[in-house]
Amino acid sequence: MNKNHFIIALLMLCLGCTSEESSVNQEINASPQLKSIYFDRTHNEALPVNVNFQQQGDKFLAKVNRNVSRKVLIPTFEVEGEKVLLGGSEIQSGVSPANFTTTQTLEVTSEGFESKSYDIEVVRFTNLPIVDIRTQNSQPIDQKEDYVKATISMFSDVHEEYNFTDLTGGIRGRGNSTWYFHEKKPYQLKFDEKQSMFGLPKDKKWIFLAEQSDKTLLRNRLAFEMGRISTLPYTPKGEMAEVFLNDQYIGTYHICQKVEESSNRVDLKDDGWLMEIDQLDRIDEGDTYFSTNTFYINIKDPDTDFNSESYTHVRDHINDFENALMGEDFRDTEKGYRKYVDMTTFADWFLINEILRNPDARNWSSIYLTYIRGEKITMGPLWDFDLALGNSTYDDYVHGNTSGFWVRDNPWIDRMLDDPEFAKVVRERLNYYKSELPNLLQFIDDNASYLQYAQVENDKKWDVIGVYHWPNLFVYDTYEEEVNHIKRFMSERLEWLDENL
Repeated sequence: MNKNHFIIALLMLCLGCTSEESSVNQEINASPQLKSIYFDRTHNEALPVNVNFQQQGDKFLAKVNRNVSRKVLIPTFEVEGEKVLLGGSEIQSGVSPANFTTTQTLEVTSEGFESKSYDIEVVRFTNLPIVDIRTQNSQPIDQKEDYVKATISMFSDVHEEYNFTDLTGGIRGRGNSTWYFHEKKPYQLKFDEKQSMFGLPKDKKWIFLAEQSDKTLLRNRLAFEMGRISTLPYTPKGEMAEVFLNDQYIGTYHICQKVEESSNRVDLKDDGWLMEIDQLDRIDEGDTYFSTNTFYINIKDPDTDFNSESYTHVRDHINDFENALMGEDFRDTEKGYRKYVDMTTFADWFLINEILRNPDARNWSSIYLTYIRGEKITMGPLWDFDLALGNSTYDDYVHGNTSGFWVRDNPWIDRMLDDPEFAKVVRERLNYYKSELPNLLQFIDDNASYLQYAQVENDKKWDVIGVYHWPNLFVYDTYEEEVNHIKRFMSERLEWLDENL
């Protein structure tokens, strides 16, 4: 009897072993598959809670908060397969650290089967750099005149060279209509000591463009890209970032260089002037300005006294240029306007503003020009394009049209186009921008993709998509429609100008 019991027990043990071996073989020989993946907080000290991935077909997506670096995270996963590779290197679940600052390819392999690949993306808030501003005693920034003391930090786990912590400075409001008409406010930041942002040359002042009217957050970036590929001596540079003020999220901002005199910005050498064509009622008390028969011109840099030789010289030189331009001999090489101006920069400035149909650029504001004694007058830098590309109800709604001239009616440009030599330069430069259209459209697509998560958070904060914000002419229901609008508008605008200029 005991012998029989022993035989039965031995048979059952053998059957059990056979069954277990069969199950293991079945798992090993099954089609490779990633069944689940997450970050276990017990393996990742920076995480306050476990972080789960959401599967979207062959893509797994997870989001971590702004304080978590993605450079060293340990994933925990379950697979059907023999081996797991991440970025080409074998990893072990709950053991192997990995860098998730870019989308990684996870591959599951099993002998006898084709491997299976998945995209693994980890989003740190919106993937943009984070700028954290803390004002003294959490003081609000509610006026444009005086700086509020603040400490400033920047965090990026993609570009760690951008990072800095608790630098001192001040911040104040800026802008005109954008300051008064919008809830999302623009700012000017001033560090106590010169500081780089986004790897750009060091300087004290940096502009935070809010761009509430521009739902794409791309119009100024597009204009600056066109400036970058133009002959203009200088175009502001900047990057998009997420901004937190006293621990409160205040949106996605375009942080860029200020249009000002600097060896790294508008280089005026030892004897030059940065000027802006402006409106008399927009010129502040204490500004130094002069007038021509056509415009009021504000001297932005350097500080200039009304009674100085410097003031007299630049005032007279710009008036001499305008008088020559409007005179009977304006086409004459010696007596005309050509000896005063760099025609290519005038052509580029005109075309960029006309292609993008910038409402301000005909004769209103943000029309910058520079003059260095002994050299020619140049146009630029470019500035203020958030109402361009059909984004304004100004001037009886004409800015929704991709046809018709606008900046051409600037008195200087209009007169210069009566000169065949300038018209020839304009035609050559227009052909150049036509040839760049595919690259510019790709630039829009690339930047829209880069902002795919940022625009969602910005919209949650400010409710911009599908909602009218002064002075929108068109209101679309989705971010994608807003982006498609500026692509279509620019393409049609270039086509019309090609046929009519």
